[in-house]
Amino acid sequence: MIRGLRNSQRGVHKSVIHAIEDAPANWERGYCDLCCLSLSKAFMLGCGHTFCDRCIVVLVEGNKSLPPDTMECPFCLAISPHLTSIDSKITPELPALIPVTCQALSHKDTKNTSVHYFCVQTGELICTSCASSALYTGKALLTITEAAEHFGNTIHNKTTAIRLAVAEVRKHVWRLRRQQHDLDLQLEEAVSNLNNRKVEIINVITERFVTLERALTRLAGVHREALTREINDLTQQVRLVMESVSSSEKHVAQQEPLSFLAEAKRLVSLLSRRLGALSGCTRRSAPPLPELPRLGSTAGVVGAVRALDLSGPRAVNGK
Repeated sequence: MIRGLRNSQRGVHKSVIHAIEDAPANWERGYCDLCCLSLSKAFMLGCGHTFCDRCIVVLVEGNKSLPPDTMECPFCLAISPHLTSIDSKITPELPALIPVTCQALSHKDTKNTSVHYFCVQTGELICTSCASSALYTGKALLTITEAAEHFGNTIHNKTTAIRLAVAEVRKHVWRLRRQQHDLDLQLEEAVSNLNNRKVEIINVITERFVTLERALTRLAGVHREALTREINDLTQQVRLVMESVSSSEKHVAQQEPLSFLAEAKRLVSLLSRRLGALSGCTRRSAPPLPELPRLGSTAGVVGAVRALDLSGPRAVNGK
């Protein structure tokens, strides 16, 4: 890399690679303000700008036209009457000067070929004509090519790492998709088994209800038959009482009316309860039972008995 020794305001020539820019005077940064390399031994001008031991030689060579013991800063153009070493804080001895390494000796004699540039890589002092020559242009191109190859290799390595990472991510995504597919199949199978189990439970409950209904129907039939037999017996007893009353005037109803009345009330009440129970056993609702008159006399008992339909559970009006 070639750096100029003069500010761009002093002439039209610039560095082949990088022109000198105004830099802050801060030697604590640890590198030279001119070549930007780390400082092994630092020299500071009166303006505060810091240079390494190699660049200070370039400054001494470029300031031969100035009065002795004076230096011109290439950044701020300040004239410094002294040179201070950062390490010892005293005026150091100047190192041996590096000769001008221009390609043509005639360049030293022309007024337009003063030393304006310094090659950082080779440590050579060169003039303006040599800075733009094919030799240093080729060196600059070689440096650029090497840098391009270096950064190209770095980019290739980064790209390869990214591709490997992307491939790994794709593997994880494919594995996750396969696991999701397996979970979907397991979920469908579980839902199907649950539906089948639900159908089985519904069928079992339906079968149990049918069995229970049959048992209740059978039990109701048996109970209904027993009630029917009991009602027939009560009806027969009532008929016998009626026949006795009709056939003889000297019936117990005339001899002991209270006993007859109590017995008749018991038979009518028992017959009414049995008819109600029989109506509850049937699927259809039974008609309301006939209203029985108050059994206060023998005529009332006989009228209540005659009001019953002795042929079945349904009642008809009669005198």
